[in-house]
Amino acid sequence: MTKIRSYFTFAHEDDPVWITTPQDVDRLIDALLREPFENSVAALYVDGRTNEKGSTDHELLVAVNERDQVGGLRYLADTGSFYAAGERSRYDELTYYYMGSERPFPKDSELSLDLIRQAVKEFLTTGGDRPSDIEWNEATS
Repeated sequence: MTKIRSYFTFAHEDDPVWITTPQDVDRLIDALLREPFENSVAALYVDGRTNEKGSTDHELLVAVNERDQVGGLRYLADTGSFYAAGERSRYDELTYYYMGSERPFPKDSELSLDLIRQAVKEFLTTGGDRPSDIEWNEATS
């Protein structure tokens, strides 16, 4: 069984939110939507998945905007850094926040919350692979 550690508040540093089922994914997204915008990004890691050096070999950043009911995804792995291509934002700068720190996203990366939920569920069921039902572009920053 895949177990995902999720972090989006300072309280999670020592006590992450654990995800093991598709229902847990929905609860995570719902909880993230209730957070202040300063906590609009969750960092997800599959428990125990590491590279040969023992470091985590992947990261999925899940960003949400409760007001506009959209969000974004970034995937980091040994193979590179990618973002999920989506609709163009109406904002000049598309920025979310991970525990109060800015996390800029490309202007063409807005996804529906339903698509984000689906992608995170695939991340869970594949053991941390980059979700395949989304177009991914290489991130430049």
